[in-house]
Amino acid sequence: MARRSTTGSGPVQVWLGDEVLTSDARATTASPDRVWQVLANGRLFAQWAIGATRVCEVDDGWPEVGSRLHHAMGRGRFALRSETRVLASTSAQLLRLRTEAWPTAGSELTITLEPTCWGTRLRIEEVTVAGADHVVPPTVHSMLLQWRSAQALRGLALLAEGLEP
Repeated sequence: MARRSTTGSGPVQVWLGDEVLTSDARATTASPDRVWQVLANGRLFAQWAIGATRVCEVDDGWPEVGSRLHHAMGRGRFALRSETRVLASTSAQLLRLRTEAWPTAGSELTITLEPTCWGTRLRIEEVTVAGADHVVPPTVHSMLLQWRSAQALRGLALLAEGLEP
C-alpha cells in the first residue's frame, strides 16, 4: 500500500513497500536547452549531484542511453567509488539515471525539464532501490532525501543560470 507525505509546497514522498519515491520541483529562469547543457556535461555532475564529490571518468557520448560516468562519494579514505548510468535521455526534456555506490546506496533519479514562459520548471524524482538506505530509520531517510533533492535542484538551477552553486 502506498503512503504519501507532503510538506506544503516542498518535496513529496510516496512509500511503496520498502521503496521511497521522493519528488521535488524548482523554477529557474534558464531555458530547457541551457539546463540540458549542464546535464549533458558529465564533468559538472559533482557540482549539482549531492553526494558526488569528484568525477573521475565520463564515457564518450554522455548522456546517451547506456553511457556511464564514474565518480567518488565522500572524501579521503572514506571515499566510495560510484557509477551512474543513463537509463533514458531526451534532449532538453528528460534524463533518467541509475546510481550505485556499493554498499551504501542505489537509486534511480529522473530529472524532467518543462518549458515555461519564464524559463524551466525542473522536477526531480528519486527512488531508492538498493543498499543500506533501507535500514536507515524512515524519518531520517525521508529528511535526507528531501534535503538532497532540494539541494540538487538548487545546484542545477544555479549552474544553468551561470552562477556557482
